[in-house]
Parts: sequence; structure tokens; C-alpha cells
Amino acid sequence: MVPKKIYLDVDTGVDDALALLLAARSPDLDIRGVTCVSGNVPVDLVVRNTLDVLEVAGASHVPVARGMDVPLLETMVNAAEIHGKNGLGGIEIAQSVSEPLSVHAVEFLRRELTDVSEPITIVALGPLTNIATLIRAYPEVVSKIDEIVVMGGAIGPGNVTPTAEFNIRQDPEAAD
Repeated sequence: MVPKKIYLDVDTGVDDALALLLAARSPDLDIRGVTCVSGNVPVDLVVRNTLDVLEVAGASHVPVARGMDVPLLETMVNAAEIHGKNGLGGIEIAQSVSEPLSVHAVEFLRRELTDVSEPITIVALGPLTNIATLIRAYPEVVSKIDEIVVMGGAIGPGNVTPTAEFNIRQDPEAAD
């Protein structure tokens, strides 16, 4: 079976760290790149956590790009009370020597999508700010996206308010 090509868009806290570890070690997935967005913690810490987790997973070759640092319209609220100051629940892991790409996450995705021959999957594990910015700025890339899998929304009670889930509440305009 050919591994599914995916791009991950993350706000690496505890939950996304586990998702990165699982995805990086899965023979069924081919991570083509990871884009970072503010959410659980500020974007610079998201980038650091992402690089460190990929190093631990043996996937330091995966390109990582820094993305949006604020929601489209809302005020930034992080989840340090859940994920700890470092976003990883206070657990310290070895710091990767890898560096993020110099290109912004939205431009990285635009370039990558422009070059693909078959539509790909984006797995969005954080607020949808990078994805919304990409689609608004470059609507022509939508045809290159097979699906967007989102970790967001609530059927029952939310985890931030009685009705709102964190990733959607963080940037509701992006989710629209």
C-alpha cells in the first residue's frame, strides 16, 4: 500500500505532540510538511515543540514552517493552563538542532500544492488560521486539496465554553 501524502497543520501542545509521533511512525502516512499556527501556545513555541517532537520521532527531515501568530479577527488566547507553559505539559525533551524553513507556512503550502500532481490531504490539528489564509489568498490551490481533516468542533459540550471547542473558538472566522 502506498502511504497517504499529508501535510499537518499544528499548534503543538500535548495532543498534537502525540499526533505527530503517531503520524511520523505510521507506515501508512507520508508527512510532506508541517505548518505551525498559534493556538495551545504562541507560534514560536509551537515551532520549537514541533521540531523537537519530530526529532524524537526520527522525522527531523520533515520540513516545518512557521505560520500565523494571531487569529484572523479574535484576540489570541492560549491554553497554558492545560498544556503547561512549554506546551508539552512541562515535560522537557531534547532540543532539536533542526530549524524551520525561512518561508512562511502559507507560502510553503501554496508552493507545495502548486507542484503536486494529485490532490493531497491536509490534517489540521489546531486553529484553522493558516488554512483559511491560504484559501483566501490563493483560491486556485483548492483544487489541489483532496480533503481537509479537522480536529475541531463539538457535538456535545465544548471544552472551552458549554458549546465551543478550543480550535474552532480560537479562530471562528477561519473555521467559517
